[in-house]
Amino acid sequence: MELCRSVFEMSGEIIPIQIERGPELYILNILECMNGLDYENTVWDYYGDGTKGRILEYAFHKERIINESTIFKIPETVNIDIFCFANTKDREDEFYHIYHDNGLTGLLFEEMK
Repeated sequence: MELCRSVFEMSGEIIPIQIERGPELYILNILECMNGLDYENTVWDYYGDGTKGRILEYAFHKERIINESTIFKIPETVNIDIFCFANTKDREDEFYHIYHDNGLTGLLFEEMK
């Protein structure tokens, strides 16, 4: 937790979970929400009536998502997806690199364009 505290604090709120026994646990509630989806280049699934459904392939306006926080959500999938970006700041300031450089496990990362 301490490895990621500053990055987590920039992206949302850290909520401790109280349990009787076991390790200290926390929930990260991501509050950072950026309007960065590139609608024209995003690939959508469409419903039978022609309206847009779920996103099949994301495309972003990169100039919009570079922010202080490297962990964020987008309005279109705020209840589903969490994103992070890398290689724009120092490694120790980016969640992706902190995670991998310190041998943390349990998350899956998928590269987006």
